[in-house]
Amino acid sequence: STWDLTRQMNDTDYIATGPEIVSIRLICDEDALPRNDGTDEEYPDEFEPLYVHQILGPDETVYGYKALRIELLVNAITLDVLVGVRCDDQVDPAHNGGVPPDNIVAKFAKWVEPSAQCKSLDDLRRRLGLTV
Repeated sequence: STWDLTRQMNDTDYIATGPEIVSIRLICDEDALPRNDGTDEEYPDEFEPLYVHQILGPDETVYGYKALRIELLVNAITLDVLVGVRCDDQVDPAHNGGVPPDNIVAKFAKWVEPSAQCKSLDDLRRRLGLTV
């Protein structure tokens, strides 16, 4: 319905802003890789960038995700990168006038050499020389 479309497009829960949604983590061993136990641990080699306007645009916003977190997992030796996206919910284009959520991986892919783009966590593990 029109009400659902307007409500979802104006719902600020689905608009993430600023560098605080992005973290960059240098990975050199298994201990620095994300765990699948649902915990959000602090990692000593993780930081938030000061600016993300070069990638996300001048207003530094991403549309279409609730409680968004973008994790750039970077091989500390080769600088290969895995872009990880976590969120609680995503907008449904069928209830949003056909407007899809922003393609976050594509935004970051423009800034990473194609040969350095990891396709999965297992791909990053292989590039680190860890067993999969």
